[in-house]
Amino acid sequence: MILSVRNLFLVIFVPIIILLTGCRLERIEIRPASPTTPKLTLSSGNEQAFVAVGYLPDGSSRVLTDADLTLNNWKTSDDNKGYFNKPGILTGGNASGEVVIFVRKFGVTSNKLNITIEPVVKEINVSSTYVSVPKGLTQNLSATATYSDGSVSDSVSWTSNDKDIISVSEAGEIKGLQEGEATVTVQIDNVRKIVNVDVTPALITKIEVKPIPVIIEDA
Repeated sequence: MILSVRNLFLVIFVPIIILLTGCRLERIEIRPASPTTPKLTLSSGNEQAFVAVGYLPDGSSRVLTDADLTLNNWKTSDDNKGYFNKPGILTGGNASGEVVIFVRKFGVTSNKLNITIEPVVKEINVSSTYVSVPKGLTQNLSATATYSDGSVSDSVSWTSNDKDIISVSEAGEIKGLQEGEATVTVQIDNVRKIVNVDVTPALITKIEVKPIPVIIEDA
C-alpha cells in the first residue's frame, strides 16, 4: 500500500509540480557553454554547446538541464544551416550562412543568437594523380576544392617534396629537373591530395643537320 501511494505521487504530483515551476519562468537566456568563445561562428559538421538559464519572479536563476529542456525545446531558424541532435548541442549544417537559435519552454521564448556557419572543404579534385614528365619538360595540372555548401575554389597550394627532382609553380605547372620520383602535395585548409611524379630521361626534341664543307682542288 505504501509503495502504491508513493508510485501515485511520482506519476501524478511530480509532473504537476514541475509544470507549475516551469510556468513561473519569467525569461530564459541562452549563451555558449564556453565563456571564452571569441565569436559565434561554427564550421559545417562541427558542434558547439550552449546552456540555458531560467530566471524566476523572485530574482533567482538556475541553469536549465536536460530534465528541463528536451531536444524539441531547442530551435533553429534553418535546419540546413544548423540543427540540434542533442539538447543544447548545435551542429553546423551543410549550408553556409547565418542561422538563429533559441529556446522555447512553457510559452517563454529565450533570447536569440545569430550563429555564422562557415563551409569546410570536403574534397580536392586534381586533373591527374600521376604524372610522367621527361627531364627538362613541363606538365600542367589543375585542381579544384569542393566545400560542404557545394561551392568550389581553385585557390589551392602546390608543394614539391623534392625540389632537386621537380619544381612546381603556384599555377600547378610541374617541371622535371632530374630523373627520379617525387610527389606534389595539393592542399587547401587541412585537406590535401598527393600527386605522384616520375621524371623520365630527357627526350630528343630537335635534330640539327649541318652541311660539311667540301673543298674541291683544281687539277
